[in-house]
This record gives sequence, structure tokens and C-alpha cells, in this order.
Amino acid sequence: MDSEPSLCMWRTNSVGTRFAEEAVGTKTMSLALYRLRLYWDGRHGAARNGRDTRILVERPLLYGAAHAAALEEIDYAPEVDVMQVRERAGDWRQMTPDEVAAADALLAGLNEPQWLIKQAA
Repeated sequence: MDSEPSLCMWRTNSVGTRFAEEAVGTKTMSLALYRLRLYWDGRHGAARNGRDTRILVERPLLYGAAHAAALEEIDYAPEVDVMQVRERAGDWRQMTPDEVAAADALLAGLNEPQWLIKQAA
């Protein structure tokens, strides 16, 4: 199914990940099933914390994780025990504790008030 061109406004959280504030005409994933969700397929993805969902326009970096720069794909839905990543030169594997903590911090940043984001910059 083709989608219309996206119209997005961007926001950056305190850990430096850029999110879309609004997206029109983008492809949707089954994000509404989970309260916490981080998904990146190598080209696009989304992040969700509660009712706050953002379309990812660039690869999210899991700050503090040992191999963060090497991660090509992320599939994180802790409510259903899905916590896996794929590095550039490898297969899917389970996330390490530091990667899980970094994903949780990134998702917590979705709900940060705008004044906190400006102070962090």
C-alpha cells in the first residue's frame, strides 16, 4: 500500500533523538497494541509511550548501550517480551540490560515537557 508524502514537524528529546510531532500520510504499524514500543527497521520506525506515539525519521541511538552505533534494527515491546536488536554484521539477538535501559530512557523522553527539552539543549 503506497502512502502519501509525509508532512512532519520535528522535536528533539533530551537524549538527542529526533521525533516527528505530526505525520500525515505515513504508513502505520501495529503500535496501538502496546503501551511501550520502539521499532526501527533500518529505514523508518516509531516510538510509543502511553498515548504518545512518534514516527522516527532517523535511526534512534540507544545512548549508554555498548554497541549503540552498530545497531541497524530494533524491535522493543517489553509487555510481550520482545526485546531484540540486529547489528550491522549479525543476526537478531536479545537486547542486553544496558540496551533495554537505553530504550526505556528514550521512550521516557517522549513524555518530557517542552520546557525540559529546551533546558537540556
